[in-house]
Amino acid sequence: MARLLSCSCCGAGIRDIEAENAHFGIEPYPDDYGFGMCLGCGGDKKAKSFKKLLGWGMCAFFEARFKVIRDALNDVNREKWDKCTYEKRCGMVKWSLEKGILKW
Repeated sequence: MARLLSCSCCGAGIRDIEAENAHFGIEPYPDDYGFGMCLGCGGDKKAKSFKKLLGWGMCAFFEARFKVIRDALNDVNREKWDKCTYEKRCGMVKWSLEKGILKW
């Protein structure tokens, strides 16, 4: 029987199986003992939509940085930003973090 865990993001009860724990099988395991990440918060690898693929937690992480980037842009680039898809904006946040422009 799979052990029972709490989602470290929302607190929901989940089983430590691939179908319920987004962190199942990850080594080293990213959560404390007794915790995992539900698919709603941590993302569902089988999801069709980008937001469900990321999960609520990652969407919140990216969206919290959208305004920071937008506010730093000049008028021309701000207009381009506003026309970007959600996926492209998330990619720009990721790129900015990797380049050290934004801090984790």
